[in-house]
Amino acid sequence: MNFVRTRGFHTTVIAKNQIGLKDLYKIISHTHTESMLGSPKIFQSKLTEFRNNDNILIGTSCVNGEIFDLARTNTYDVLKEKIKFYDYVEIQPLSVFKNLLQNDTLDEFELKRTIKIIIKAAKENNKLIVASSDAHYVDPELKLIREIYINAKGLGGENHPLFDFKNRVKDFPEQHLRTTSEMLEEFS
Repeated sequence: MNFVRTRGFHTTVIAKNQIGLKDLYKIISHTHTESMLGSPKIFQSKLTEFRNNDNILIGTSCVNGEIFDLARTNTYDVLKEKIKFYDYVEIQPLSVFKNLLQNDTLDEFELKRTIKIIIKAAKENNKLIVASSDAHYVDPELKLIREIYINAKGLGGENHPLFDFKNRVKDFPEQHLRTTSEMLEEFS
């Protein structure tokens, strides 16, 4: 048997109803008992099995999702094909991507271009486009606690994925839960 090491991606799973909530609990149990690969993971094939019951929705997630990665690194045709798997496409405000702008991963023009490419591919596939705040904390002032968490060593001496070894990131992403008016202002 050949094993290929691949990098996982973030995704969002939402329960559509009570049965979907039960499926969500089953997914969580599965990832913690049967497919724990350093951290909880689920293969796309298994996620598809749960989705076939029509009780969950699968979203593209954030900057660490497959679709954002493909929009930056692959062809438009590959992006359009991969978007077909998802039920809806998530877009976040530019302030969520602050770390990428500061560590020279991309500039603001490239970031906006990437988001527009995702929106175009989603529309061509008749996918619902959802603006999400990629919330990691509720109130803006809790950002300080997240910054401490990002800069602290984790279990086993692991660094947080947002930790910047070269000290270029001076202002981490704004990932508080935004109100509707805040979201409208961010996307103006």
